[in-house]
Amino acid sequence: MSVPQPPDPQHGPWPGSPQPSPWARPAVPPFPGYGMPTGPYRPVPIRTVRRAGAPLAGIILAAIGAAVIAYLALSGATTVGTFVGAVVLSTVGAVVVIACYMWLDRWEPEPPTYLIWAFLWGGGVATAGAMLFEELLAALVFDHNDILVASIAAPLAEEGLKGAFLLIMLTGLRRREMTSLTDTLVYAGMAGIGFAFVENLLYFSTSESVGQTTFMFFARILMGAFAHPFFTTITALGVHAATQQRSAGAKVTMVLLGFSGAMLLHGLWNFSSSFSITAYVLTYLVVMVPAFVVLTRQAIRSRRLEGMVVRRELPEMVWSGLISPEEAGWLGSLRTRAARTRGLPRDEARAVATFTDAVTELAFVRDRIKRGWSTPEQQAQQAELAMFVADLHAAAAPVIEPMTGGIPVVPPMAPPPNAPLPPFQPRPGGWRG
Repeated sequence: MSVPQPPDPQHGPWPGSPQPSPWARPAVPPFPGYGMPTGPYRPVPIRTVRRAGAPLAGIILAAIGAAVIAYLALSGATTVGTFVGAVVLSTVGAVVVIACYMWLDRWEPEPPTYLIWAFLWGGGVATAGAMLFEELLAALVFDHNDILVASIAAPLAEEGLKGAFLLIMLTGLRRREMTSLTDTLVYAGMAGIGFAFVENLLYFSTSESVGQTTFMFFARILMGAFAHPFFTTITALGVHAATQQRSAGAKVTMVLLGFSGAMLLHGLWNFSSSFSITAYVLTYLVVMVPAFVVLTRQAIRSRRLEGMVVRRELPEMVWSGLISPEEAGWLGSLRTRAARTRGLPRDEARAVATFTDAVTELAFVRDRIKRGWSTPEQQAQQAELAMFVADLHAAAAPVIEPMTGGIPVVPPMAPPPNAPLPPFQPRPGGWRG
């Protein structure tokens, strides 16, 4: 996306049709020759970052792994009916957990392509690779000792392969999608859900009785639905902490600490289930439930912090002329966003959703720059997003203007000295009067 030259300030305001209110934006693109956006924001290559698309080899491996696992589940099933029942039960468990992560990911929804890829990575590459690696460790290192394999080999292989997806997401332009703790948790959760889905499929398809299926449903769906996403989320904490460090040594240390924590909890979980049912229940109640509660509270706190970042940046966007005070009033809350788009036709709702997503992402980029993480890439992305928001505003003005009534306005606020400036001359008078 090229950034056009700003208009000459001496020629006055941007051209536009008569304004219905003092806060309305022009109904035409603010820069001549700059086309209207036709879809959601997608980053363009920046010279400071090597453009790295989703590795084709990784996608192929994920697809092959998923196909191999499906074949193993079908061929190892006691009956076709058992396999179908396994698919249903595994899907029920996955859908519930996915819904929780989607609720967490409402301020800045992740691209569906990456979420699907995370699920396939967990269910394909991680599952198939872990099965192979565990067999090798069992034969070469642990002499087929089931307890050692379950407590050491399985956590090492499974958490390592699931967590590898997070490291892939930190390469190339994909790292733009990993700017907050919530982003990292969501990708880790999707990889863990994919792994759990396939593992449940393998277990349920080999069930030989209703009683055995009932017990596995209680242990794997009711008690352990969040187990694999939870373990991978511990790795995600380390990966996110690594993105906040500046030295390579500190980054590696944070990743290893997160991975070690995931292995420790996973190994303790497997060891307790191999030891006795009493040890399993005690470990679940004394260790897993409290740790899960703490992590859940942290995830909810991260979601709230995202809302605080957006609300803190909106007054400066008003000052720069990107949005109006009334629009900032409903953009600062998920509830008002949903209320303002409820009942709109599909095309109009999509246009408003694209606009709100771009405003949210711009707020996160500006916040990161202010916190001292300014890089040429971040500055270029901020300029790119600001231009995108300006064009979206002009394109969606007929839909957005009727949505501003009845909402308290957000007054403009001049940005601090360390804030990135918009990539254009603010409109004379702007929203600052």
